Amino acid sequence: QHQHHNWGKWRFCLPNAEAMDKALAPIHECGARTEEGRQLDTSQEFMVDDECEEALDAQYVSAERLEDMAYHETKAMSLKIANGSALPPHVRDMALRFIAGFTNLLGLPFEALFQSTALLDMYCQRNARPDMMCRLPATCVALVKMLKKFDNAGMSMKGSNLSVHAGLLSEALRREGIHTDFTTEEMLNEEETSLLLNLDWKLAASTIESWLSAYCARFSIFTKRLMEPSLHWVCKRTKICARLLITHSPASAALPPRRQANGLLGLSFVSARLLPLDAIRPEKLCPTIWEQLFLQIHEQLFLQIQGT
Repeated sequence: QHQHHNWGKWRFCLPNAEAMDKALAPIHECGARTEEGRQLDTSQEFMVDDECEEALDAQYVSAERLEDMAYHETKAMSLKIANGSALPPHVRDMALRFIAGFTNLLGLPFEALFQSTALLDMYCQRNARPDMMCRLPATCVALVKMLKKFDNAGMSMKGSNLSVHAGLLSEALRREGIHTDFTTEEMLNEEETSLLLNLDWKLAASTIESWLSAYCARFSIFTKRLMEPSLHWVCKRTKICARLLITHSPASAALPPRRQANGLLGLSFVSARLLPLDAIRPEKLCPTIWEQLFLQIHEQLFLQIQGT
């Protein structure tokens, strides 16, 4: 409860998203060179030449790609039906812990946890079935199973008998007084169909991780890879923080993955001394309060990371 309270205290007071968007957008004007160990000059703009444009296209992080991600993210966040509802926080926490272990068991990559979390949240908000909670273990197993098939299309999962794993989550929920149905292979197939229909057959949702990866790749290209050591630290730190954030703060239309990624990236840029704190200060917040809030956030993140 204490951890949930602390995260909720500041999760809506994000660094200036527009400032970060501007810093990470493609600029076609000359800017100062950046070197390792120096802060970015926020009064200057990056130069994007033909070499940069080619690198952006090669790594699939062009401006057009980010615009497409933002468009589909906005559309996905707005598709919530009247009777759909988010999972209760303690139930969602148990479901995500189970999913984290199950994705690891199936050998899925790190980003699969972010993907499965985003898809589970969207599914619950779009699903008005009264038995959704009873079938939650089957839903979680079916979701990870689909991501495994998506990750390795040539892999046959026939006879895998993954339904037995749902018992772990069922038992945890029962200890909390929540009744769940016994999961069968037939139920898994039904849940796969329900997931696909409610998610409009789209399993490639944008996540905090996908935005962070895109932004870090773009920043590396814009700076001609002159700040790789600092950028590597920023990228690693933001993804650790992002994993903590998705556990405590589901994405929403008001706070979508893109904005959450901007906030984490801005905080980490300041922590790495690549940006001054004032560069990401919300306009209506006085510098003293913003500095105090930043120190509180920094301390809370340190405690959370140390506890993982």
